[in-house]
Amino acid sequence: MAASGLVTVLFTDLVGSTELSQRIGDEAADDLRRRHFEALRSVIAQTGGDEVKTIGDAVMVTYKGAADAIAGAVGMQQAVDRANRDTGSEPLAMRVGISAGDATFEDGDWFGRPVIEASRLCAAAHGGQILVAGIVKTLAGSRAGHVLISVGDLDLKGLPEPLEAVEVRWEPAASADSPIATVPLPVQLERVDAFSFVGRHDEAETMVAAWKEAAGGGRRLVLVTGEPGIGKTRLTSEVARIAHDQGAVVLWGGCEEELSIPYQPVAEALAHLARSTAPERLATLLGPLGAELTRLVPDLPRLVPGLGEPVSGEPDTERYRLFEAVVDVLANLSQEHPVLLVLDDLHWAGKPTLLLLLHLLRATQAMRLLVVVTYRDTDLDRRHPLSEALADLRRMPDVER
Repeated sequence: MAASGLVTVLFTDLVGSTELSQRIGDEAADDLRRRHFEALRSVIAQTGGDEVKTIGDAVMVTYKGAADAIAGAVGMQQAVDRANRDTGSEPLAMRVGISAGDATFEDGDWFGRPVIEASRLCAAAHGGQILVAGIVKTLAGSRAGHVLISVGDLDLKGLPEPLEAVEVRWEPAASADSPIATVPLPVQLERVDAFSFVGRHDEAETMVAAWKEAAGGGRRLVLVTGEPGIGKTRLTSEVARIAHDQGAVVLWGGCEEELSIPYQPVAEALAHLARSTAPERLATLLGPLGAELTRLVPDLPRLVPGLGEPVSGEPDTERYRLFEAVVDVLANLSQEHPVLLVLDDLHWAGKPTLLLLLHLLRATQAMRLLVVVTYRDTDLDRRHPLSEALADLRRMPDVER
């Protein structure tokens, strides 16, 4: 019986496997390939994928969501890279292709255009590369969690017209006994224009100075305000890149006008961290209240097996435990690397998000943390929740506007 629906399809393939077998022998190559598939299946399980089949050195996987497929692809590449570094055996190079769209499921297999596109994108990628169809980037949106760079339209075998393709950038993950993995700069803060940064140099110098003070040991807050289009995001992006180049973990989250999701910017920031960090290291960062963060990042139990459930209780108690869990993870994180946390468009934030921000800034734990808040002052009046919060923020030490 056939069924159809929207699905995201992922293909992996090993590069140069024939030459590898000739070089080390069939038996050794088969053992290496077996361990490779075991590592991939662990990532597939953690990221919510369904293995459809293996074809020689290739694996076909489906995901319900585009963002999960991207997380799975990055996790698989990180697993291959980790195995190459840890085992000291023959290094493997894997390529990945992903597409999405309507497909048909029949007799345990998927058929349709997204299957063909994902397979062809995989074949077009080089070792270590992840290529996705443009529709995957669109469907993932801000949940992609990684930098996505257009590579233009590709002419792929079997397709009647060129396909828009995008490369997913990824970084190696840390092993269990190493410092936290390099967390990629959030895509929202990537410099996408080709022009050099001009103007706002005084403001940039003020923010960089605040960053250096926080990185040296402390907690600072910078408020970046102005009317729409004045360059708040551009300024923040420039300083974030400077901090990232100097070894900072940069986290970003934003509020949206049409969505009134409590804690949205913090949830987005922590989701990016979670998807960019080795599971064993992430479990250490979360601390004893880590299960509370599943209220913000529902994927955490899949990323950290055995995490448990958040404690149920009075609403105020639940909120306090959640706030303390956020403080814990940022404090633990900043012990390894200074942290720059960007909370964007806070003029659309609700009161819960603002209360969490105040709690974070008042917490007693030692941190190396710079919080950058952007908002439109033209959208505020005296009754706006942010107006009241700003009055409290401006009375705090180490606040720059």
